[in-house]
Amino acid sequence: MALGPSPYYGVSFFQFFSVFFSRLFSGSLFTGSLYIDDIQIIVFLAISCSGAFAGTFLVLRKMAMYANAVSHTVLFGLVCVCLFTHQLTTLSLGTLTLAAMATAMLTGFLIYFIRNTFKVSEESSTALVFSLLFSLSLVLLVFMTKNAHIGTELVLGNADSLTKEDIFPVTIVILANAVITIFAFRSLVCSSFDSVFASSLGIPIRLVDYLIIFQLSACLVGAFKAVGVLMALAFLIIPSLIAKVIAKSIRSLMAWSLVFSIGTAFLAPASSRAILSAYDLGLSTSGISVVFLTMMYIVVKFISYFRGYFSKNFEKISEKSSQY
Repeated sequence: MALGPSPYYGVSFFQFFSVFFSRLFSGSLFTGSLYIDDIQIIVFLAISCSGAFAGTFLVLRKMAMYANAVSHTVLFGLVCVCLFTHQLTTLSLGTLTLAAMATAMLTGFLIYFIRNTFKVSEESSTALVFSLLFSLSLVLLVFMTKNAHIGTELVLGNADSLTKEDIFPVTIVILANAVITIFAFRSLVCSSFDSVFASSLGIPIRLVDYLIIFQLSACLVGAFKAVGVLMALAFLIIPSLIAKVIAKSIRSLMAWSLVFSIGTAFLAPASSRAILSAYDLGLSTSGISVVFLTMMYIVVKFISYFRGYFSKNFEKISEKSSQY
């Protein structure tokens, strides 16, 4: 059935939210047709929330560089599966996730092997591994698809090409990540801070590590099918980095990560539509989301710095006044 004119056509930034929430509360999102803006918000929300669940523990474990490497090298595993199965678009989410997990573990092994064999720093070995595997995957992918521009779409994504079929995979990913986080929360927290102590309590450290790799891989697979590497990596790491500045506990860290992720998931499509309406200029929604997250981090960091600066000065003034 052909869609009618989009209710989002020509709307401004604030009108975008009015249209979306009116459609949400009227039930049109559940009973009527979904437009590209509706799909973008739903997919972005799913990816951002699943990224917050996994990213919290990646930041706690200081695995941001590893996540960056895996976000690029995971493509190598997906391409290899496509080569062996001779299928490019019909592979199941489970198969792609297993391939991503295998590549994530291969990446970790290669980083460890190069670091210890050639006596280089971990940052150097990480850069070497993800550059090598990502370039190999792009070469193989171009060989398979005969499309030399596909690498750009994989990195930046193409949110305008999202369809209803992209909603189901990211929904499965967020449900899986939420279930793992809820039921393994204590084990994840304990092993993130002190693996030796966690092991003494009987927590299976290796299994917890695999769960985190599974969460990371599932997030990346869902993002590859929807919006590319750049946004997946941004939603995995940046919200948790922002939350770490202001959070006082692990639960608040995850809660603030969700707040910043969800806020960006709404702001990016709204800004993209507003710019298109006002200037007839189509910008990458994924790129806009990364810009918003970066701006949030800078603002929160500045506020935290000045709040600490003024509180210290106020304490000094209070001490001097108490002496008199």
